[in-house]
Amino acid sequence: MAHRKSTIRDFRPEGRKLPPPLALTILAHRDPRRVGDHCVFSGLKSKGGSVDISRTEPTFVISRRPEQPTGPLDDLRISRQPEARITVDAQGTSVAPAGTDAEIYLEGVLLRESVRLSEASLERGVTLLFGHHICLLLHDLDDIAPRWAHQRDGMVGMSAGLQRARRSISQAAESDEPVLIRGENGCGKELAAQSIHRQSPRARKKLRAINVAALQEDLVTAELFGTVSGAFTHAKTREGYFEAAAGSSLLLDEIGSAALSVQQRLYRAVEQRTIQRVGSHQDVPVDVRLIAATDQDLESAMAERAFLAPLYHRLNYNSVLLPPLRERREDIPRLLYHFARQELEKLKRSDLLAPAADGELPWIPGWLIDRLTRYAWPGNVRELRGVVLKLVRNNLERPHMVLPRELEGLLEATALRSEAPTQINVIPDPKSSEPPPSSALTESPTPAVKARKARTSYRDIDSVTDEELEEALEKAKRVISKAAELLGVHRTALDKRIQEHPTLRRAKDLSWQEIQESERKVGPDPRRIAEFLKVGVKALKDHQARLRKQPRRLAGPSGLRAPRAQPQSHQNEADGQNMQGKSGATGE
Repeated sequence: MAHRKSTIRDFRPEGRKLPPPLALTILAHRDPRRVGDHCVFSGLKSKGGSVDISRTEPTFVISRRPEQPTGPLDDLRISRQPEARITVDAQGTSVAPAGTDAEIYLEGVLLRESVRLSEASLERGVTLLFGHHICLLLHDLDDIAPRWAHQRDGMVGMSAGLQRARRSISQAAESDEPVLIRGENGCGKELAAQSIHRQSPRARKKLRAINVAALQEDLVTAELFGTVSGAFTHAKTREGYFEAAAGSSLLLDEIGSAALSVQQRLYRAVEQRTIQRVGSHQDVPVDVRLIAATDQDLESAMAERAFLAPLYHRLNYNSVLLPPLRERREDIPRLLYHFARQELEKLKRSDLLAPAADGELPWIPGWLIDRLTRYAWPGNVRELRGVVLKLVRNNLERPHMVLPRELEGLLEATALRSEAPTQINVIPDPKSSEPPPSSALTESPTPAVKARKARTSYRDIDSVTDEELEEALEKAKRVISKAAELLGVHRTALDKRIQEHPTLRRAKDLSWQEIQESERKVGPDPRRIAEFLKVGVKALKDHQARLRKQPRRLAGPSGLRAPRAQPQSHQNEADGQNMQGKSGATGE
């Protein structure tokens, strides 16, 4: 890892504690096992300096390979020369391109000049996408999870917010007092309750759970506490959830929806550890550990006298707060791969998540992970799981994942909202002559920024005619990203259109034989070969490099392997044998 020394020794105000260190976390890589690997720049924010990002630096902690604890990005799609530079000085943290021709996207916008990031942006994390393939998250890291954490409690992720929740869960599991789990809808409250029960002394018995909001108000009391015969029409003597959970734990989900009469009974059950069945005045002792969960604002409900303060304080003896998914962005790719792997195992297609060859595109491309990481996820983990399952089912027969049109529109609509919580919050860098690439500046957006925002509203690819497409590709010299900008369409949509076009081809689709034949016709100049084959020059060079590196594994449309070079004398002998073979065949 290369750090540039700063002339500033220490610019922290006297007496202030050290800020959390900056970190880079891998969100997308050709090897899915590298997702989650991180690099921590200790002391960079307090002492200043700069860090370059390239194929060989910095060095990441590889979380799932004990035999190889650290390593660089090591991907042919990113240059050995520095492509981006992170700098920390007295004014704050900034990111800038390092001078290469590489396309780098900061929060989905092309990075052209130095951009200074606010502390709020670093706390939330900002995405860096290199050439649509390698995606990293630059963020503050104030908590590093043990490598076994996601295996022990069943919750996937290693973000700081999830680590705080894990510690609260462990502390709650050691106690036998009630627990209150809070968090937005879909963020995993039931999973947290299962983890508490699994780590507690009551784990020998099954966790019982009931959704209070799913039951009619007049049935909640009977379901929780049981009934005696004759309590109401058709009532029979039976035990409720409290008695059924004896010696175990009982999860009351959506506790904020319980009626006041039910709350009063619950408080008595928790405080005195006794219940009364509906229709009876006899106290029944119960040995239950109560776990309550809610996504409601109970403090406001207490102020409005809709929730009993004594019950709240009794339940809140142990508290677990689950962060929403938008506050744990580094966990989104981990969850994505987790759900995709589960679904592919059911379909017996786990091979789709195998590491891609060096320089090749994996089945889940980096640009897609970047898009999903920048989405706000109002439905949290539950919404993410549904989206992943749809993506898996829709892309089983494709070489790479693509977004369905309805999901593309949803992501674009979210990106265009100025109040979207996942948008970057940056401060204009005084060294930059151009406004920073963001639609959420700390000051009013300038006209240049508004124009840049307008470019995120893409034209429908189906409205582009073949003539327009060919003309744009010619003007852009077959560079897809530039052609997409000329047409006003999304790059991914244009790439898909080219894949489905009957005559247009991409450089990586060319066989070794076709390239060799074109070289014989127009000469060895890559520009002339690319013009002859109607592909991009850079893409052709990259494809040629891969073919030369792995000649035996590549084949053209006819299935022929790339030929090995032979000495001239042996080649002549082989030609003579081939001629004899052909003559013999013709004679027969």
